[in-house]
Amino acid sequence: NTLLANRLKNQKSAWQIELFRSFPEQVWFKKDLDNYPDGSVFSVRWMDNPIISSDGDIKWNAEHLPVDIAKNLLTHKEFHIATKLKT
Repeated sequence: NTLLANRLKNQKSAWQIELFRSFPEQVWFKKDLDNYPDGSVFSVRWMDNPIISSDGDIKWNAEHLPVDIAKNLLTHKEFHIATKLKT
């Protein structure tokens, strides 16, 4: 089921990129150095505010996005904009 897992990961990444493209002034990507000290993964953020999920949980990110996938799916300009803190 590695194929299915990869397809699901790619779909999730595409949704995260679409979230950024739909809301470039609010969404940004912060390197998650606490969980991935090598800097290989972003935490997808909505400004500097918590996100309330459909079941009422408060989260501070929209899950993780590997940096290499972000670089492949975004233009250079989009990548630069996406990695700047939004307040």
